[in-house]
This record gives sequence, C-alpha cells and structure tokens, in this order.
Amino acid sequence: MGKTRFSRVLAKKLGASYIDLGLLATREKLTVGFDRLRQTYIVDTKKMARALKKVLRCFSGNVVLDGHFAADAVPSELLNMVFVLRCHPEKLKRRLRRKKVPERKIAENVRAEILDICLWDAVNNYGRERVCEIDVSTKKTVAAVAQALKVLENRSKRRVGIVDWLGLLERQSLLGKYFNELSNRGAVE
Repeated sequence: MGKTRFSRVLAKKLGASYIDLGLLATREKLTVGFDRLRQTYIVDTKKMARALKKVLRCFSGNVVLDGHFAADAVPSELLNMVFVLRCHPEKLKRRLRRKKVPERKIAENVRAEILDICLWDAVNNYGRERVCEIDVSTKKTVAAVAQALKVLENRSKRRVGIVDWLGLLERQSLLGKYFNELSNRGAVE
C-alpha cells in the first residue's frame, strides 16, 4: 500500500476531494525542470504554495493532498493534519522495483525512509501536534485509513516517533551492508 492509494481511500471515506500534488505540479507548470538521473520533475515549491492557495478556495469541505514534497510546498495555514506513511526499507525497495523506479531514485527514497526525512520535514514545518506517523509495512490500506480516521475523530492519539529503521537495521547489523549496497548502485555521490 502506498501514499496514493491511502490518500484516495481516505478522501473517499471523508467525503473529501483528492488532489495529487505531482499531477498538479506538471499540469499547472509548477516545475523548474526535470531531473534526468531520478526521472522526476523538480517542483517549484513557492509556485506550488501560491497555486494551492488559489486552488483550495474552489473547494468546499475537506481536501486530501497527496505528495511526498507536501511538507515543502503546502502552507501551514492550509492544513489540519499530516499523515506520514512509513514502510520498512526492504519492503519499500521491493515496491519501488516492482514499479520500475530507477535504482538511483529507489536508493534515495530508501535512505530518506531510514533517516526519517519526510517525518522530520513534516514535524519541522507543521509542528508535532499536526503530524501522525503510520507504519504501513504490514497494514492493508483499509487498516491504515481506519487508523487515520480514528486520529481525525480524536479517538486515537497522534503518534510521532513510532518507527526507528536506523536503530532496527543497526541492531540487526544490516545498516553498514545496507548503505554499502545503495552506494554500490551509484546512489551515493
């Protein structure tokens, strides 16, 4: 289960609108170029923030935003809650390979997951009180969305810091091997 499936199901359960930030960025030309190595567009986060302010005025009710760069592009005043989905690095690597993501981008995503980059970007930009971390390594979409709904309905606490991939891989003596594998694939410059 990935963030897009989670976001779409959450939006449906909430009766909310859904916006794919990546699609919005390319459709509205909110990019500054294309990164050939990672095979991805580079989003102009300032343009994205301005565009979102305009776009969200057109919606009544809740809106679920989907995008890994949201913490850098969505102004704080536009959101109530941030869900950061976490996935065991090995499982994440397998998922991305099945999707035929370039190895360099896989390595970057896996390192970011191990180092909690998306989580801490969200906490730093929006505050711990508006961030909830959900480990989806073994959860089905329905279970992850149910957990999110409980948090939104104040029937469950928002939790941050529930996952420690760095510590886990270190305890399993896999951390060095893991980063060496990623380095050998050309991921580290």
